[in-house]
Amino acid sequence: MSQPTLLDQSINLDDYISVWIDAFITAKIQENRSPKTIRFYTIYLTEFSQYCDHHSIKLIHQITPQFLREYLLSLEQAGHNVGGQLVYFRSIKAFLNWFWEKIEPEYPNPIHKVKPPKNPLELLQGITREEFDALVAI
Repeated sequence: MSQPTLLDQSINLDDYISVWIDAFITAKIQENRSPKTIRFYTIYLTEFSQYCDHHSIKLIHQITPQFLREYLLSLEQAGHNVGGQLVYFRSIKAFLNWFWEKIEPEYPNPIHKVKPPKNPLELLQGITREEFDALVAI
């Protein structure tokens, strides 16, 4: 293994996003969350972590509201509908809120400056009087 550089020595491994995601998942397992919940967080936060790595965002303090907005936009551009985008948003929000509650860093939580994607309300078409009467007759 190579010797760490001065830059490497100034970075605490505990600041890495992936380390904290693993800690978050472990905490959820310890809290006896359902296997589906654990899988949900694991899948969506792993994808977020990979996106961060791809954009050279490795440390939690590097996550900004603008970066989160760009991530959500990338999900839309990748074809995710609003519901899918909300799933990612909720998992990231749960993770970041957990981190800020646990560590209480001096800098603000970036998720607090990001609004979730708006899910437009789709009005259902009403039924006719004849359809209503037929349903009531059953």
